[in-house]
Amino acid sequence: MYSIRQANEPAPDIWQALADPTRRSLVDRLATGSKTTSQLCEGMPMSRFGVMKHIGVLERAGVIISRKQGRFRVNHLNVAKIHSLQSRWLSPRGAAFAGALDGLTDITGGNDMSQSDSPTSASVIDLALDWPVAVSVQKLWATLFEQPEIWWPRAYRAGSEDAVMTFDQKIGGCLREESANGGGVLWYSIFAINPRRSVDLVGDLAVRYGGPARSTLRLEVLPGETEGTSILKLTDAIVGRIGADMRNSVSGGWQAILGEGLVAHLNKQA
Repeated sequence: MYSIRQANEPAPDIWQALADPTRRSLVDRLATGSKTTSQLCEGMPMSRFGVMKHIGVLERAGVIISRKQGRFRVNHLNVAKIHSLQSRWLSPRGAAFAGALDGLTDITGGNDMSQSDSPTSASVIDLALDWPVAVSVQKLWATLFEQPEIWWPRAYRAGSEDAVMTFDQKIGGCLREESANGGGVLWYSIFAINPRRSVDLVGDLAVRYGGPARSTLRLEVLPGETEGTSILKLTDAIVGRIGADMRNSVSGGWQAILGEGLVAHLNKQA
């Protein structure tokens, strides 16, 4: 965290966080990709301390996710939070927010993970997303592994209509899609797992989805701010042939699969 608040001081909401032009500028910078604090401070008309205070406000509001990578702290735009603003406030109000929606579409991207774009040389994408979930850590963890058939949307499956999703909870286990005719897709394999806390996976992105590229995915399940709630944290690092629109496509895909799939499913049950 870049700023410390008193225990009784409420976290700023997203409207307060985005009300300041400096903070909106930081969001614009992160819309193009994750950045270290030093990169965010470059060219800003204030001291590093001043920029860090603004980052702290955005972080407490859930707009920015800051995670340690080696000796650096990397800042990510929490697209899940932007999506919630769009779906909760902007989309229902239509034309009144048309301009704002155009900007948010540029940040969040579409929902098609197979979006075609021109391939470029090898590069890296770092994504981080957080979702609050209105169920316990135990419930979230169990649903993640036991019910992928329910929360993984059919629009994001590559096989036939009868394809079924399964997720093995063990080292070497797979998140896979299988059809009755023997076809299927191995989406991810588990290479590390800490029960009811975290799972690390690796998966390959085929050419048809914008690759070839390799994704190293980490999912963490943490207790929420109130009893009986939890937080789902995603970190995805993709290395390979990455086109210009790949970041928006992947972040929009995870928001649809986990945010509008798993998280929304559990929140409806709460």
